[in-house]
Amino acid sequence: MLVAIPVSAFFIFALTEFGQASSNRRGWRDAFLKSAVLWGTLAALIPEGLGLFAGITRTWLAVAWLLGLSLMVGWGVRHGLIGEGWRRLRSLRPPDNRTERGLILGLALVCLILLAVALAAPTNNVDSLGYHMSRLVHWAQNRSLRHYAASYYPQVSYPHWAEVAILNLRVLWGGDRLANLVQWSSMVGSLIAVSAIASRT
Repeated sequence: MLVAIPVSAFFIFALTEFGQASSNRRGWRDAFLKSAVLWGTLAALIPEGLGLFAGITRTWLAVAWLLGLSLMVGWGVRHGLIGEGWRRLRSLRPPDNRTERGLILGLALVCLILLAVALAAPTNNVDSLGYHMSRLVHWAQNRSLRHYAASYYPQVSYPHWAEVAILNLRVLWGGDRLANLVQWSSMVGSLIAVSAIASRT
């Protein structure tokens, strides 16, 4: 269950950010988005750094994520931000407006159904089979993000943040079961980002 380390890191990042937010109602969205940016940055930098030494292995990925998690926990506890973030999170209440509550419940239901599909169904669309999954399997095999011989040009030329994020989960989990979670998490993040923009109008 080493994959729990990067997942825990995201939640600790979010609690720490929420602990220093200016307001509870708007602050949780900002904390989520800032945490997503921080997590995404680490998800890219850790394999890039380890790949320089052919070090993309389960052990070294776990150690790198654990180091990042430990630093954030230490900083958050020292400044009381994790406790404050947890207190603020528990104090959140659903909106009083029935229409808003209904909309939130509907979106939550759709997200849960899509989460079940993402976990149950293998990644099987054309792009995924053509280059997304094949390139990350090569990287995991080579323990590096360096180029490799490929007959399909997109495998070695297209931007690769999504695959690098999946690579973290694949190596730590030991299989492709969680690959769809990167796209699912991006969908949830988009919903939260749109609501954050709407709350400012």
